[in-house]
Amino acid sequence: MENSSSCSNRGQAGECSRLEKFFEQSTLYQEFLAEREEILRHKWIESEKAGRDIGFEKALLDWILNHRAAWRAYRKRLREGKENQRPGQAALLVTLALCLGPKV
Repeated sequence: MENSSSCSNRGQAGECSRLEKFFEQSTLYQEFLAEREEILRHKWIESEKAGRDIGFEKALLDWILNHRAAWRAYRKRLREGKENQRPGQAALLVTLALCLGPKV
């Protein structure tokens, strides 16, 4: 965690350690990190297509509008054990979805 060094400087290392443990174990935070990773991957793919950096905000909005619902459904199936994830499978599925474009 970025704040751990500033917490140590203020003598709050124990509190920071508890916060770090909380974030490591938090399902909500882990889902946030996974979603952020997908958005950054989408940004990279769309920037490559455009031949320029499209920016995080544009990538975020496009990903939310066109891919978030399917990605969340996939993650839910993973959590429920209805889907098996192999290494790189999620990235491949997202890449395929991006290449095929949004459903009409």
